[in-house]
Amino acid sequence: MGHELWMYILILTFSGALSLSLCLFAHFKLRNAPGAGPYKILTLLSAIFTFSYAFELSSSTLPEIQFWLGIEYLFMPFIPVFTLLMCLEYAGHKLSIKTPTRVALRFF
Repeated sequence: MGHELWMYILILTFSGALSLSLCLFAHFKLRNAPGAGPYKILTLLSAIFTFSYAFELSSSTLPEIQFWLGIEYLFMPFIPVFTLLMCLEYAGHKLSIKTPTRVALRFF
């Protein structure tokens, strides 16, 4: 691996640590705030994704890169979902269990 990636890996590691510290801050200080539950999960998923991307960049063999890509793609689809849930909860909207079923049945 070349030296040109080290600065990028350092920035990624710092941003992952920042996401993890925001997750811990939200867990201990924002317990009753609207949207705090999904926000904690969102920042944790973001930290895992960022750290796995940094590990992917620092990997030197193809199986290591494929492993870290698998970890990235395992957590990546849930980040927008929890962003939406956080925004909905902050805005005061409640999702009922019946809503996704009704939406799915409209298409059939």
